[in-house]
Amino acid sequence: AVKLSNKGKYHEAHDTLEPLWVKSAEPEKQFYQGTIQAFIALHLIQEKRFPGAYKVFLRSRLNLEKYKTDSYGVDVSQFLLDLESIFADPDYPNNLNEKCYNIQIKRT
Repeated sequence: AVKLSNKGKYHEAHDTLEPLWVKSAEPEKQFYQGTIQAFIALHLIQEKRFPGAYKVFLRSRLNLEKYKTDSYGVDVSQFLLDLESIFADPDYPNNLNEKCYNIQIKRT
């Protein structure tokens, strides 16, 4: 999922994580759910569905906030900062030339 996401293939990254989310228990379940929601938000941006992208991002942030440190081998804190920078930009959604396609999930 990380490799797919880092290539901008957010829908495919979502599809990869969904079976793990379905089978998992807490606390992993909430981590997977938040990550999937982040991928969906980025995919919606690609489709220029901006209001929906923002709503899904907010749910993602709620699910991932408690994982802001190294979690499951991912730098969740940096991932959230990168996502937040998209939606916090005063020029959103006009700021999306390449911004959402440059989000990279960093491994820890």
